[in-house]
Amino acid sequence: MTEPEIAPTQGAAFAKELDDACLQSAMRGVPLAIFSSCAVALSAAAIIWLNQKDQAVFWWLAALIGTNLGRYFSLRFTQARPAIVRKTKLMIGLMIGGALVAGLCWASVPLFLVDITQGGYSGYVVFILAGISAGSAIQSTGIAWNAIAFFLPPNLAMMLIMLATGAPTQTILGLNIALLTYMLLRSTRAAEKNFRESKMAALQATSLAKSLSRANIKIRESNTQLAVLANEDPLTGLANRSLFARRLEMLVSDHAGKNTKVALLALDIDLFKSINDTWGHLAGDNVLKSFADRLRRATGQHDVVARLGGDEFAVIIAGPDADRRALEVAETLMDLNLMPMQTFDAQPLIGCSIGIAHFPTHAQTANDLFTSADIALYEAKAKGRRCHHVFDQSLKDRIDRRLQIETQLASAIASGDITAHFQPQIELGTGKISGFETLVRWTHPQLGPISPPEIVTAARVMGLSEQLTGLMAVAACGMVKQLDASGHTDTMVAINISPSEFKSYSPAAMFSAIAKAQGVRPERLEIEITEEALLDTDAARADLQALESAGFALAVDDFGMGHSSLVYLLRLKIHRLKIDRSFVDGIAKSAANRALLTALVSVGRSLSVDIVAEGVETEADAKVVRKLGCRHGQGYYYGRPMPQKDAADWMAHWDDNTPRKIASRA
Repeated sequence: MTEPEIAPTQGAAFAKELDDACLQSAMRGVPLAIFSSCAVALSAAAIIWLNQKDQAVFWWLAALIGTNLGRYFSLRFTQARPAIVRKTKLMIGLMIGGALVAGLCWASVPLFLVDITQGGYSGYVVFILAGISAGSAIQSTGIAWNAIAFFLPPNLAMMLIMLATGAPTQTILGLNIALLTYMLLRSTRAAEKNFRESKMAALQATSLAKSLSRANIKIRESNTQLAVLANEDPLTGLANRSLFARRLEMLVSDHAGKNTKVALLALDIDLFKSINDTWGHLAGDNVLKSFADRLRRATGQHDVVARLGGDEFAVIIAGPDADRRALEVAETLMDLNLMPMQTFDAQPLIGCSIGIAHFPTHAQTANDLFTSADIALYEAKAKGRRCHHVFDQSLKDRIDRRLQIETQLASAIASGDITAHFQPQIELGTGKISGFETLVRWTHPQLGPISPPEIVTAARVMGLSEQLTGLMAVAACGMVKQLDASGHTDTMVAINISPSEFKSYSPAAMFSAIAKAQGVRPERLEIEITEEALLDTDAARADLQALESAGFALAVDDFGMGHSSLVYLLRLKIHRLKIDRSFVDGIAKSAANRALLTALVSVGRSLSVDIVAEGVETEADAKVVRKLGCRHGQGYYYGRPMPQKDAADWMAHWDDNTPRKIASRA
């Protein structure tokens, strides 16, 4: 039988426990062994004295009893001192050493006191020595060497003495003593092995029981933690998203068809990311916990307050006056957030935006109620944050419209439903056509005309900006070819591009590739950018310089809206500045607009850049713009955006009639 296998990590601990168990077993047998040894020693001494009257036997008896008393009292001494007892190897060594000294004392009997080769009483001495050897083997089961150290010296002494005589009888006795010694050796070793195996099995069983107990405790703890995690946000202690969803579904289902209401508040902490970026995530966690505390203070005992994730929170209010209480909670929270929050060494004022929706007024299901509250939340953010907004259907219609535009944009680009229209630009002094601006147009079969800002925004959201702008660039190249065919070989066509596009792809590479493929010189294409693009990232400015280096003309659209830096205007070779229509519309009747336009024209002249006035709608406005020094004009007064075919007809009509009229009005 082999010892059971144990895991390496348990080996050291089990070995120590096993040695301790063997030591304790051996120590329990020592007092009886000492008593037996002393009793047998008295008997042996009496037999020896009665047969040979040798006083040396008393010295031997005193030495043996002294040895045994030393063994006993050293055992008692060490047992009273746990620090020594814990040193298992040392204790085992001391016990074996004491047994060896006692065994040597017994070995001195055949060596020095009794001639065991003679007959008579010496046979009794041999019997006593053999018996005490067997008794020691029986008493010591935990530590084999404790018994071996005791019985081996006297047995070896008797065996050697018997064999040394050479006489047949003594030789037979010596061999029998050798056999006895061998059997005792095997017996003690087997006893120790069996003892250790049984103790090891017991230790493993105990360890397994403890492991199972610990596992059960951990499972119960884990189940408790899982139950908490299944329902509670670990940071704030509020209900989590899972519990929130279940409670919302339950409340809406329970109140369906009854004369009661459920109100849902969706909340976001305003500009929470900047808190993490400025003070760190620990501060952000403190803000979340403080905000959760304020939510508890603002809500009632039966309201469901939840953290949905990040800085998103929600409150469910049920009851006949849920709509009124929802507004009260929102107002209370706004007041509480006027107080600063302690965030380490900072005390920021934390605002929040709140969207409110009611069941059954705004939705018929839990999912629709959450969607409605979320839409109202985004409207609150759009209104400037730190406010609340109650859902209304117009918001939902607007969201539905945006989603419909976004999801159908790609197919509209591919099918050709999105087209390019061209609006003319006129040189005001001569009436000459100086350019066309390419404008995107889309008439949706259900939604009707989609405004260009809606199209551009949807393209950005859906990652289709490059495809949309590329479509306009190809159309612009087609218009350049039309201009060449009609004799306007120096007239440019402008293409708009938004600042965000510089972050998603390289407009310079795209425009260059399209111009080359269409056989159009880059100088015939003007790239219109809004002012903020000039202040955008280094990548945007590098792309603008690449456009300039490739030969494309650059124009700044919506000039005067407050973003421009003269430094960047000087660095780039800007071809034209387009004055925003808000400065031009109604300029004939607005002295303020005339003053602003005069200043902007002055800036353009100082930079040697052409000025284009957008939004010229009336003849009166056209006269004022021309008198204030604008060289070019664009607007409905001259021509509306039109398809390329209509633009060709318009050019033919303009070239025949309009320039003379313009010149006559100058």
